[in-house]
Amino acid sequence: MTSRIRSLAALAVVALATPAVLASHVAPAAAAPAAGDGFTDVLVASALGQVTSFVELPEERMLVAAKTGELWLMGSDGARSAAPVLSLAPCTNSEQGLLGVAADPGFVMNNYFYVYYTRNAGGGSCMNRVSRFTLSGTTAAPASELVLIDNIPSTAGNHNGGDVQIGKDGLLYVSVGDNATSANAQLTTNLHGKILRIALDGSVPNSNPFAANVGAVSCANGSPGTGPCKEIVAWGLRNPFRIAPNVNATGTEFYINDVGANTSEEVDKLTVGSNYGWDVREGFCAKDSRTNCDPQPPGFEPPIHDYAHSTGCGSITGGAFAPSAAWPTKYAGRYLYGDFGCQKIFALVSDGSGGVRQELFVNTAGAVVHLRTIQRTSGWAVYYATLGGELHRVTADLDPGNTDRSTFHPLSPKRVLDTRSGIGYFGRKPAAGETILARVTGSTPGSVPPEAVAVALNLTGTESAANGFITVWPAGEKRRLTSAVNFAGPNDTVANAVIVRLRPGGQINLYAQVGAHLVADVTGYWTETNSSAAGRYVPAPNPARLLDSRAGVGAPAGIVGAGGSLDLQVSGRGGVPSAGISAVALVVTIAEPAAAGFVTVWPTGQAKPLASTLNPTGKGDIRSNLVMLPVGAGGKVSLYTLQATHLVVDVAGWFTDGTATTSSSGLMIAISPLRVTDTREKQPFGRLDGGDTGVLNYAGFFAGATAIATNLTVDGTQSSGFLTAWPADQPRPTASNVNWSGAGQTRAALALSSLAGDGKIAYLPNVGTDFVVDVSAYFVG
Repeated sequence: MTSRIRSLAALAVVALATPAVLASHVAPAAAAPAAGDGFTDVLVASALGQVTSFVELPEERMLVAAKTGELWLMGSDGARSAAPVLSLAPCTNSEQGLLGVAADPGFVMNNYFYVYYTRNAGGGSCMNRVSRFTLSGTTAAPASELVLIDNIPSTAGNHNGGDVQIGKDGLLYVSVGDNATSANAQLTTNLHGKILRIALDGSVPNSNPFAANVGAVSCANGSPGTGPCKEIVAWGLRNPFRIAPNVNATGTEFYINDVGANTSEEVDKLTVGSNYGWDVREGFCAKDSRTNCDPQPPGFEPPIHDYAHSTGCGSITGGAFAPSAAWPTKYAGRYLYGDFGCQKIFALVSDGSGGVRQELFVNTAGAVVHLRTIQRTSGWAVYYATLGGELHRVTADLDPGNTDRSTFHPLSPKRVLDTRSGIGYFGRKPAAGETILARVTGSTPGSVPPEAVAVALNLTGTESAANGFITVWPAGEKRRLTSAVNFAGPNDTVANAVIVRLRPGGQINLYAQVGAHLVADVTGYWTETNSSAAGRYVPAPNPARLLDSRAGVGAPAGIVGAGGSLDLQVSGRGGVPSAGISAVALVVTIAEPAAAGFVTVWPTGQAKPLASTLNPTGKGDIRSNLVMLPVGAGGKVSLYTLQATHLVVDVAGWFTDGTATTSSSGLMIAISPLRVTDTREKQPFGRLDGGDTGVLNYAGFFAGATAIATNLTVDGTQSSGFLTAWPADQPRPTASNVNWSGAGQTRAALALSSLAGDGKIAYLPNVGTDFVVDVSAYFVG
């Protein structure tokens, strides 16, 4: 695909009605090809010691564990801390040592991390232990250790397992080897040859298979042997050296890499309560055989893949899932795993008959021990470490993403993300500087299909820790200098509509500059097409007012009472046709609210959804937001307000239905968010006084565009007021796009603005303000 977008660095302006006020300024390794076509393998760091495990931290840092007991802090440039964060002095015979490390989901708030290591118990005895430590600055004091599981004997030196991972259920998963004693794997009275699951405080979840059994015991301080261990969730494993979380799954999913004995290596999918058959089975076959493979004995869970030692590979180690949202289709979401013996990385790809086969991915990976899928501001990558002390990063060489035309499918608002209640993400508040990943395709069955190339969301931020902003962009891409929601201070609640392009996998990123809960309601999506009857956008020739309860436009004059609702006739008014429309784009404004609350807009005739469109934060607050939603019964939409308020609605345009003429006109092209104007930086002109008109010329930058989707943000407002955008060759309408209620405010609202014949849009605030324009999509003629 080729981009239709020229650089906007020289975006042409402009005419100012009067001179602008001066703006205050607001600060906003060697490569080698991987075996997989279209990928790049970069050496991030070397000479790291005998690396066994690593985990990402906020601010693009890592904790890197060495077998000899050192835990290092690494920066985004690959530089290692001058001194270890922690030195444990473990037993290091054979496969013993510091073997695994994981970071708490709430690390940005509590600085907790978890390790699996073989401690020296004295008298020549070595025991495997799982502990939590607390990072303070660049060190973790030994006194901060909280032991969670202890006294797992390591008498043989090998088959320790050693991985610690935290699932999306917020629980800690631990892999333990059979201590080179095969019979251990089938005994549920010890922790050897098992996958364990505990809460982050060390307690046992009631959902574990043996937790409620009569006679079951906790084996967290060793293996009493008097009953099944409550910590066990799966057993029958030889040496599950690494377990890999599926970053693409909506829930908790792990694959287990179990090191085989004489014939086979295997990959298992973790199912709670399953027995994987060691020491009776090895791979798909009986122990020590590649021919005695049927039937599978009852009670044993078969692997999803195995491979023979006769291939020259014979020690499976680290695994990771390729990011489904950011890698080419062949590998998107596929499982990758390394083999220590042949020093290669493989990918599980479809065999064309419902199964999988392995395909060489990295040919010379070194003595690979651990893989991990990590998201950075530059996008998704799979990192891998070698026992020889190297850390590598594998990235996909992607095209710029979809730039083809697409048609709109409106939806009644449906919630796909709510960090307060755990919808689409952990039930906790994202912290300042944190980036979260949310899936929008498939989040509500039957709503947004996998083939969607862009999505319309109403994004709400609430319980903010301070003034700041939220940015949203396609998963797999670098975060841009743009914003979607802007907070005025602590405990603010702000809603704004956004259009976000989607890559394969249907995921988006949200970056919280300040701590805040995030809520997203999907209102529609776009699918790729070259022409369509339905879903084409028709901009209003000039924005028109459909409702103003202050003046009796569209409804009787007067405040809409608390808990009140009204049905607004849309079709046949303000230039909107009386038939042939599927959805409408409206700018909804609250004015003079009595108290903090919310307003919901939905298609008339349907049940009022669990969603919000606008959120006034107190008495007298004035806010606007754009909503794209289906028209309901009789060509109407309904509005509900929790608190008494005046309501104003302006129409920006509408979308055709299936009765319209098939055409390419009005289809949308979504792009990565792009900042084109920031008057604080005099780009391309400075602050506007009240009554000044700034004109931006988009001609030539978005080929064939007739309308454009922009996030308009005002900053440093002089007093209460509004900003209007309209085609520069038309009279200024009685309508607004952004509204605010006082001096010094920062407010944002999505605008669908029609371009003038020469590609220009005029912007006018009625009081002095700076403003910022971020583009997310455009519509072609």
